[in-house]
Amino acid sequence: MPHTLRVATIQLNATPASTDERLNRAAQYIQQAAQEGAKLVLLPELFNTGYTYSAANFQRAEPLNGITVTWMQAQAQQHNIHLAGSLLLLDEEDIYNSLILVSPDGRRWRYDKNYPFLFERAYFRDGSHDLIAQTELGKIGMMICWDHAHPELWKRYAGKVDLMIIASSPPVENKFNLLFPNGRRMDSRALGTLNHAYYGKDEPFGAELDAQAGWLNVPILHSSASGKLRSGFPPHSHWVVMAYLLFRVDLWRWIFASSQLQVEKSFFDKQTKIVNNGGDVVARLTEAEGVVVADVELSSQTPSAPSMVQPEFSYSSVTYLAVDILGPAMMERAYREGVREAWGKKMAPKRRSVRWFIIVSLILIATFAALMRGLGMLVERKRDK
Repeated sequence: MPHTLRVATIQLNATPASTDERLNRAAQYIQQAAQEGAKLVLLPELFNTGYTYSAANFQRAEPLNGITVTWMQAQAQQHNIHLAGSLLLLDEEDIYNSLILVSPDGRRWRYDKNYPFLFERAYFRDGSHDLIAQTELGKIGMMICWDHAHPELWKRYAGKVDLMIIASSPPVENKFNLLFPNGRRMDSRALGTLNHAYYGKDEPFGAELDAQAGWLNVPILHSSASGKLRSGFPPHSHWVVMAYLLFRVDLWRWIFASSQLQVEKSFFDKQTKIVNNGGDVVARLTEAEGVVVADVELSSQTPSAPSMVQPEFSYSSVTYLAVDILGPAMMERAYREGVREAWGKKMAPKRRSVRWFIIVSLILIATFAALMRGLGMLVERKRDK
């Protein structure tokens, strides 16, 4: 017989703060969720630190037996819940963005983000595996933020899970302000059309994410963040700044002075929600911070792999090219330098294929830039006519 499970998902402001402060804030919402009967509680991505592009990220990475995971285990035991949340995990030679799930009896499961989003690759490595946590609540599949946009990940969970959890903390990538040292602010709309092609959606965690729940026939818990991101660019990110400024020749002087620029973005703060196995949102948080609780129905047996065609995502090929192929090459140097400065020269060993990957990626970047420049000149000529 199908049965119901009371679940909760939490949203926090993403502004960085001390670990103690952020854990104390999270504890209040965990207690509220437990008091309302939740047995599974999901915290956002990087809930213990906040979200920024800063060298401080390296220092704030923790081992698996560090302050945050120990705190999570204590919270799970105290409230008799399964608790999940993402943090920067220091694991031997590298740093990962890991979603940790802990049970009341101290068991824990770990999923490493497979697809860091662009600048994130300057601060942590990508994982390479999916994870199904075999818990007393059921079989729980795990993702982090941008992972959700990759159909092959969903397919690997199809027919194997009872429920999915996705921890996110996504800034709005196609609407931002560029901040210059003299105080000048420039809206992204003034940078031309490339930015909108690069990330052409207003709600990346909207209906297309919900549709995956209906396709898998399992509920989805999604956590998110609120507030504003105001941050500098990671080191060696001038290739990304070049893409931003490609159609503004008058601003090209800033491409190799990107360390003097800042970017200001909002977060997708209304996508903390609980989706049932039919793809319908049964609960959504509309406040800046808080917790939302709802009952979801789980089948008596794990749903079989769907026979219907998987719902598609509408992200452009330019987005996947920039984020998943060019991003790792562009941010590799920043990552290795940052980890080694923070934790020693033996950290972040080179991957075998990274040198050729960087060479090929740079060729692709140059080709792409030339094509976009040519397209821009063509558009300008048509306007002049």
